[in-house]
Amino acid sequence: MMALIGFSTGFIGFLLHQSIDLISDFKWDKTEEYIQESYAKSWGWLFGISLALVLFGSGIVVFLRPSAAGSGMPELIGFLNGTLVRNIFNVKTLVVKFLSCLCAVSSGLPVGPEGPMIHMGSLIGAGLSQCKSRTLKFTLPIFERFRNPEDRRNFISAGSAAGVASAFGAPVGGLLFAMEEVSSFWSMKLSWQIFFCCMISTFTTDLFNSAFQAFRYQGNFGLFTSDKYILFQVKYKYRRIGNHFRNSSLKRGSH
Repeated sequence: MMALIGFSTGFIGFLLHQSIDLISDFKWDKTEEYIQESYAKSWGWLFGISLALVLFGSGIVVFLRPSAAGSGMPELIGFLNGTLVRNIFNVKTLVVKFLSCLCAVSSGLPVGPEGPMIHMGSLIGAGLSQCKSRTLKFTLPIFERFRNPEDRRNFISAGSAAGVASAFGAPVGGLLFAMEEVSSFWSMKLSWQIFFCCMISTFTTDLFNSAFQAFRYQGNFGLFTSDKYILFQVKYKYRRIGNHFRNSSLKRGSH
Protein backbone atom coordinates (compact mmCIF):
# COMPACT_ATOMS: atom_id res chain seq x y z
CA MET A 1 0.00 0.00 0.00
CA MET A 2 2.84 2.42 0.79
CA ALA A 3 4.37 1.70 -2.63
CA LEU A 4 1.02 2.30 -4.34
CA ILE A 5 0.55 5.62 -2.53
CA GLY A 6 4.10 6.69 -3.37
CA PHE A 7 3.74 5.78 -7.05
CA SER A 8 0.34 7.48 -7.40
CA THR A 9 1.51 10.66 -5.68
CA GLY A 10 4.68 10.75 -7.77
CA PHE A 11 2.70 10.29 -10.97
CA ILE A 12 0.30 13.08 -9.99
CA GLY A 13 3.37 15.28 -9.41
CA PHE A 14 4.64 14.38 -12.88
CA LEU A 15 1.29 15.23 -14.49
CA LEU A 16 1.15 18.55 -12.63
CA HIS A 17 4.67 19.63 -13.59
CA GLN A 18 4.23 18.63 -17.24
CA SER A 19 0.87 20.39 -17.48
CA ILE A 20 2.37 23.57 -16.03
CA ASP A 21 5.22 23.40 -18.54
CA LEU A 22 2.76 22.83 -21.39
CA ILE A 23 0.58 25.84 -20.59
CA SER A 24 3.57 28.07 -19.78
CA ASP A 25 5.33 27.16 -23.04
CA PHE A 26 2.18 27.92 -25.02
CA LYS A 27 1.69 31.24 -23.22
CA TRP A 28 5.25 32.48 -23.69
CA ASP A 29 5.61 31.18 -27.26
CA LYS A 30 2.55 33.17 -28.26
CA THR A 31 3.86 36.19 -26.37
CA GLU A 32 7.14 35.99 -28.27
CA GLU A 33 5.24 35.68 -31.54
CA TYR A 34 3.02 38.69 -30.82
CA ILE A 35 5.88 40.86 -29.61
CA GLN A 36 7.29 40.81 -33.14
CA GLU A 37 4.10 42.50 -34.32
CA SER A 38 3.24 44.89 -31.52
CA TYR A 39 4.13 45.41 -27.86
CA ALA A 40 0.49 46.27 -27.12
CA LYS A 41 -0.76 43.05 -28.70
CA SER A 42 1.82 41.03 -26.81
CA TRP A 43 0.94 42.70 -23.50
CA GLY A 44 -2.79 42.24 -24.13
CA TRP A 45 -2.36 38.53 -24.85
CA LEU A 46 -0.20 37.93 -21.79
CA PHE A 47 -2.52 39.88 -19.50
CA GLY A 48 -5.63 38.25 -20.94
CA ILE A 49 -4.53 34.63 -20.69
CA SER A 50 -3.05 35.13 -17.22
CA LEU A 51 -6.28 36.73 -16.02
CA ALA A 52 -8.35 33.94 -17.57
CA LEU A 53 -6.27 31.28 -15.79
CA VAL A 54 -6.61 33.08 -12.46
CA LEU A 55 -10.37 33.51 -12.84
CA PHE A 56 -10.91 29.89 -13.85
CA GLY A 57 -8.67 28.51 -11.09
CA SER A 58 -10.28 30.61 -8.38
CA GLY A 59 -13.80 30.17 -9.78
CA ILE A 60 -13.84 26.38 -9.56
CA VAL A 61 -12.63 26.59 -5.97
CA VAL A 62 -15.24 29.15 -4.92
CA PHE A 63 -18.21 27.57 -6.67
CA LEU A 64 -17.37 23.86 -6.75
CA ARG A 65 -15.17 22.99 -3.76
CA PRO A 66 -14.17 25.68 -1.21
CA SER A 67 -12.29 23.04 0.81
CA ALA A 68 -9.70 22.95 -2.00
CA ALA A 69 -8.63 26.54 -1.29
CA GLY A 70 -5.09 27.36 -0.21
CA SER A 71 -2.38 24.82 0.41
CA GLY A 72 -4.58 22.52 2.49
CA MET A 73 -1.89 22.13 5.15
CA PRO A 74 -3.82 23.72 8.06
CA GLU A 75 -6.77 21.44 7.39
CA LEU A 76 -4.46 18.41 7.09
CA ILE A 77 -2.66 19.19 10.35
CA GLY A 78 -5.99 19.79 12.06
CA PHE A 79 -7.36 16.43 10.89
CA LEU A 80 -4.28 14.50 12.00
CA ASN A 81 -4.59 16.14 15.41
CA GLY A 82 -8.21 15.14 15.94
CA THR A 83 -10.26 17.84 14.18
CA LEU A 84 -12.90 16.73 11.69
CA VAL A 85 -12.89 18.98 8.62
CA ARG A 86 -15.54 18.38 5.95
CA ASN A 87 -14.65 17.42 2.37
CA ILE A 88 -10.89 17.75 2.66
CA PHE A 89 -10.38 14.09 1.66
CA ASN A 90 -12.73 13.84 -1.27
CA VAL A 91 -12.15 12.91 -4.91
CA LYS A 92 -13.86 16.11 -6.02
CA THR A 93 -11.44 18.08 -3.84
CA LEU A 94 -8.54 16.30 -5.52
CA VAL A 95 -9.70 17.22 -9.04
CA VAL A 96 -10.42 20.86 -8.14
CA LYS A 97 -7.12 21.11 -6.25
CA PHE A 98 -5.18 19.84 -9.25
CA LEU A 99 -6.86 22.17 -11.74
CA SER A 100 -6.73 25.26 -9.52
CA CYS A 101 -3.04 24.70 -8.72
CA LEU A 102 -2.31 24.21 -12.42
CA CYS A 103 -4.03 27.48 -13.33
CA ALA A 104 -2.48 29.47 -10.47
CA VAL A 105 1.11 28.44 -11.21
CA SER A 106 0.72 28.70 -15.00
CA SER A 107 -0.76 32.19 -14.74
CA GLY A 108 2.48 33.55 -13.28
CA LEU A 109 1.26 34.23 -9.75
CA PRO A 110 4.00 34.10 -7.07
CA VAL A 111 2.90 30.65 -5.91
CA GLY A 112 4.17 27.12 -6.33
CA PRO A 113 2.79 23.57 -6.42
CA GLU A 114 4.53 22.41 -3.23
CA GLY A 115 1.75 23.10 -0.72
CA PRO A 116 -1.05 21.68 -2.91
CA MET A 117 1.10 18.60 -3.60
CA ILE A 118 1.10 17.88 0.13
CA HIS A 119 -2.69 18.03 0.23
CA MET A 120 -3.06 15.97 -2.94
CA GLY A 121 -0.68 13.35 -1.55
CA SER A 122 -2.74 13.06 1.61
CA LEU A 123 -5.90 12.80 -0.52
CA ILE A 124 -4.37 9.89 -2.42
CA GLY A 125 -3.31 8.24 0.84
CA ALA A 126 -6.81 8.59 2.27
CA GLY A 127 -8.53 7.28 -0.87
CA LEU A 128 -6.33 4.38 -1.92
CA SER A 129 -6.00 2.92 1.57
CA GLN A 130 -9.77 2.75 2.09
CA CYS A 131 -10.71 1.62 -1.46
CA LYS A 132 -14.11 3.26 -1.20
CA SER A 133 -15.68 6.55 -2.20
CA ARG A 134 -18.91 8.16 -1.08
CA THR A 135 -18.73 10.60 -4.02
CA LEU A 136 -18.39 7.87 -6.66
CA LYS A 137 -20.56 5.53 -4.57
CA PHE A 138 -18.47 2.38 -4.60
CA THR A 139 -16.74 0.16 -2.04
CA LEU A 140 -14.21 -2.46 -3.09
CA PRO A 141 -13.93 -5.67 -1.03
CA ILE A 142 -10.16 -5.28 -0.59
CA PHE A 143 -7.95 -3.69 2.07
CA GLU A 144 -10.80 -3.85 4.55
CA ARG A 145 -8.34 -4.27 7.40
CA PHE A 146 -7.09 -0.72 6.76
CA ARG A 147 -10.53 0.80 7.38
CA ASN A 148 -9.83 2.00 10.89
CA PRO A 149 -8.82 5.44 12.21
CA GLU A 150 -5.21 4.54 13.04
CA ASP A 151 -4.28 3.04 9.66
CA ARG A 152 -6.15 5.77 7.77
CA ARG A 153 -4.25 8.43 9.71
CA ASN A 154 -0.91 6.72 9.00
CA PHE A 155 -1.60 6.47 5.27
CA ILE A 156 -2.64 10.13 5.15
CA SER A 157 0.65 11.04 6.83
CA ALA A 158 2.51 8.91 4.27
CA GLY A 159 0.67 10.64 1.41
CA SER A 160 1.58 14.10 2.69
CA ALA A 161 5.22 13.05 3.01
CA ALA A 162 5.15 11.62 -0.53
CA GLY A 163 3.80 14.96 -1.77
CA VAL A 164 6.79 16.79 -0.29
CA ALA A 165 9.18 14.19 -1.71
CA SER A 166 7.64 14.52 -5.19
CA ALA A 167 7.59 18.33 -5.17
CA PHE A 168 11.19 18.81 -3.96
CA GLY A 169 12.83 15.54 -5.01
CA ALA A 170 13.74 14.92 -1.37
CA PRO A 171 12.58 11.65 0.24
CA VAL A 172 14.33 12.41 3.52
CA GLY A 173 12.71 15.85 3.53
CA GLY A 174 9.30 14.25 3.10
CA LEU A 175 9.90 11.92 6.03
CA LEU A 176 11.08 14.75 8.29
CA PHE A 177 8.15 16.93 7.26
CA ALA A 178 5.62 14.28 8.21
CA MET A 179 7.45 13.53 11.44
CA GLU A 180 7.91 17.11 12.61
CA GLU A 181 5.04 19.09 11.12
CA VAL A 182 1.87 17.10 10.54
CA SER A 183 1.77 13.95 12.66
CA SER A 184 1.12 13.63 16.36
CA PHE A 185 1.40 9.80 16.55
CA TRP A 186 4.62 8.14 15.43
CA SER A 187 6.58 4.91 15.61
CA MET A 188 9.86 3.54 14.27
CA LYS A 189 7.99 1.11 12.03
CA LEU A 190 6.00 3.98 10.52
CA SER A 191 9.24 5.89 9.85
CA TRP A 192 10.60 3.15 7.59
CA GLN A 193 7.25 2.71 5.85
CA ILE A 194 6.90 6.42 5.08
CA PHE A 195 10.54 6.68 3.98
CA PHE A 196 9.94 3.85 1.51
CA CYS A 197 6.80 5.62 0.27
CA CYS A 198 8.79 8.86 -0.22
CA MET A 199 11.53 7.08 -2.17
CA ILE A 200 8.95 5.56 -4.54
CA SER A 201 7.29 8.95 -5.00
CA THR A 202 10.56 10.77 -5.77
CA PHE A 203 11.76 8.03 -8.11
CA THR A 204 8.45 8.01 -10.03
CA THR A 205 8.39 11.78 -10.56
CA ASP A 206 12.06 11.97 -11.54
CA LEU A 207 11.82 8.95 -13.84
CA PHE A 208 8.97 10.35 -15.91
CA ASN A 209 10.23 13.94 -15.81
CA SER A 210 13.58 12.75 -17.17
CA ALA A 211 11.91 11.63 -20.40
CA PHE A 212 9.28 14.32 -20.99
CA GLN A 213 9.17 18.08 -21.33
CA ALA A 214 5.63 19.47 -21.60
CA PHE A 215 4.50 15.91 -22.48
CA ARG A 216 6.96 15.79 -25.38
CA TYR A 217 9.28 12.80 -25.30
CA GLN A 218 12.92 13.88 -25.08
CA GLY A 219 14.59 10.49 -25.45
CA ASN A 220 16.34 10.60 -22.05
CA PHE A 221 14.23 8.12 -20.14
CA GLY A 222 15.99 7.42 -16.83
CA LEU A 223 18.63 10.14 -17.18
CA PHE A 224 18.36 12.05 -13.90
CA THR A 225 19.65 15.62 -13.87
CA SER A 226 19.64 18.23 -11.13
CA ASP A 227 18.82 21.17 -13.42
CA LYS A 228 15.09 20.93 -12.81
CA TYR A 229 15.56 21.36 -9.07
CA ILE A 230 17.85 24.40 -9.22
CA LEU A 231 15.54 27.32 -8.52
CA PHE A 232 18.20 30.04 -8.33
CA GLN A 233 21.70 29.83 -9.74
CA VAL A 234 24.48 32.31 -8.97
CA LYS A 235 27.58 32.26 -11.17
CA TYR A 236 30.90 33.93 -10.44
CA LYS A 237 34.36 33.76 -11.96
CA TYR A 238 37.00 32.06 -9.87
CA ARG A 239 39.97 33.50 -11.78
CA ARG A 240 38.95 37.12 -11.47
CA ILE A 241 38.30 36.81 -7.73
CA GLY A 242 41.60 34.94 -7.27
CA ASN A 243 43.58 37.58 -9.15
CA HIS A 244 41.96 40.31 -7.08
CA PHE A 245 43.03 38.71 -3.81
CA ARG A 246 46.47 37.90 -5.18
CA ASN A 247 47.07 41.50 -6.29
CA SER A 248 45.86 42.78 -2.95
CA SER A 249 48.30 40.50 -1.13
CA LEU A 250 51.20 41.63 -3.30
CA LYS A 251 50.38 45.26 -2.68
CA ARG A 252 50.24 44.72 1.06
CA GLY A 253 53.55 42.79 0.91
CA SER A 254 55.29 45.54 -1.02
CA HIS A 255 54.27 48.09 1.63
